[in-house]
Amino acid sequence: MSANRAVRFHNENIENLIPKPPEPLPPKPPRFKSKFHAAVRDEWSTGKQCHLSMGEAETHLPPPDRYLRKHTGTGGNHIRAKSAKTHREVHGPPPCGETGNKRSSVPRVTDHVISAPKSNRNFVHWNALTQMRAAPGDRGEERMVDQPNGSTQLVEKAGLAPKFTFKKDFGRSPAYLQRMRAEAAEEAKRWEEEQEAEVRRKEAMKLSAEEKDTILQGLRANWAVVNQTYQGLSLLTDTLYKRQRKARVEGQLNQLERFIQMLEQHSMIYITDNPYQLF
Repeated sequence: MSANRAVRFHNENIENLIPKPPEPLPPKPPRFKSKFHAAVRDEWSTGKQCHLSMGEAETHLPPPDRYLRKHTGTGGNHIRAKSAKTHREVHGPPPCGETGNKRSSVPRVTDHVISAPKSNRNFVHWNALTQMRAAPGDRGEERMVDQPNGSTQLVEKAGLAPKFTFKKDFGRSPAYLQRMRAEAAEEAKRWEEEQEAEVRRKEAMKLSAEEKDTILQGLRANWAVVNQTYQGLSLLTDTLYKRQRKARVEGQLNQLERFIQMLEQHSMIYITDNPYQLF
């Protein structure tokens, strides 16, 4: 059953063997054509046929009846002009192109030319006075020759001009240094204040000599009272109550002796609630 199902349901088809015509290509969009195409083409082709030759200007050929004869080479229409100017003078302007306005000709010797009026002023002396009265001109940027071949560069660029000495803040400490010094001074002042407060706090916690003597006298008096109580205890501790009382009195004596020994050995005593934060 599974083999028949595999044969019936597959992807192969005999119609796929029949050749199919190729799919038609989509139509191309119309070709782009600028709206200035005609104007550019006319502008490019205008004036291109006027002077294709790099030689002399084109001249008209002489008629057939005026062929070249002996001793007639010095004149005639068949002689080519030596320059374009001579050709224009003989045959007129060229057929294409525009001619510019001619400048006025140089005056001849015989022509009357109006000359400038003569003056009796001493121009040398006048120029000297003008230069002395005039303000000094701009000398420009100073330059220096830094190589044997004559290469030059600006004096300011070379670092030879003392431009930094003319600044307003020359020789003064920059603003960031002044700020850092002020911050360091404030930090030192705050640290000194904290140290002084710490010293005052320690001085306030220090036990004075009068108080120390008073405490020692009190401890010795208490020790004497507890010692008297201890001397009055029974020598026979056969009950639990007697053993507990003896241990309690001995503990009081040991504690008082330890306090008295501590006060006598140390000259400076500090009082604080938390001994771990004293120093």
